[in-house]
Amino acid sequence: MHFNASYRTNSICAATLCVLLTVSDGETIRCGGERIRLMGIDTPNIELARCEREWRLGMKAKGRLEQLLSSGGVQIRRQTIRRGNWALARVFVNGEDVAATLIREGLGRPYRTGRRGSWCR
Repeated sequence: MHFNASYRTNSICAATLCVLLTVSDGETIRCGGERIRLMGIDTPNIELARCEREWRLGMKAKGRLEQLLSSGGVQIRRQTIRRGNWALARVFVNGEDVAATLIREGLGRPYRTGRRGSWCR
């Protein structure tokens, strides 16, 4: 799926248009060539799933993120740029944080730092 998005850094309001916005999994999107990880959320893994349950939940999270991004105006607020051309960002649709929506709907859990728990239990 392709989505249009406005793209902002946290200090400079840049009028950068993300012409090609794609969803990799429940917490990762791509804006052109840049990989962007949603800040504050852990979703089940798809590519490196440790069990069938994790894979199924990961596919649900990815599908829901695609739905959210296609439902309105997308705004990306980059917080941190990491090595390897990827960033941590808050992503909003119609002013609502998509990570908070996924967590509220049970498709992800809050994440700050450290180890991530298993989705296979």
